[in-house]
Amino acid sequence: MTDNDMVLVTYENPNRGQHRVVGAQTGINYGYRAGGGQERFYVHKNDIATHPAWFRPYQAPIIQRVYQPAVTPPPAPVAVWAEPAPAPPVLVVETPAPQPLPEIDFVKTQPASASAGPGQVNVGVFRPADLQTIPGVTSQVASTMHKMGIRTWQDVVELGMDGLLKIEGVGPKRAEAIFNKAQQLAK
Repeated sequence: MTDNDMVLVTYENPNRGQHRVVGAQTGINYGYRAGGGQERFYVHKNDIATHPAWFRPYQAPIIQRVYQPAVTPPPAPVAVWAEPAPAPPVLVVETPAPQPLPEIDFVKTQPASASAGPGQVNVGVFRPADLQTIPGVTSQVASTMHKMGIRTWQDVVELGMDGLLKIEGVGPKRAEAIFNKAQQLAK
């Protein structure tokens, strides 16, 4: 067997999943391949002859470049009394000159440890409070507080005891515990 016996083919077997491909004539193991024209690989000529519907010789697509002729400007106006001189026919075919690539401006960056990129939070940046970390704040109470616009510990402190007592499910003892804990965390 020589290199001249091998042909680059498109594998057209109707089985689209990965499966083992072995040449029927030569017994060559071509590995696990997907059919349906998804893969190209080299196959022995004798195996192509055995299954011509499965192994179609690959032909690279022909790429044609179409150049558009340059637009010629309209002729200059001619004075009425002058006879225009006959001009020989000129065929001008110009292709646009390739444009140089723009220079790349590099952005100065910082190491990841000094950066506040996506997913990182700088110290002092607003972070909503997890109200359910306070003992006595259930998910229903936290939801009500969230609907009231309470997002930080300071918001809880500013709401005060009277505001906490207006929330359904919060009694005097629970309000006092929530208020005291919020005061500690707001500092």
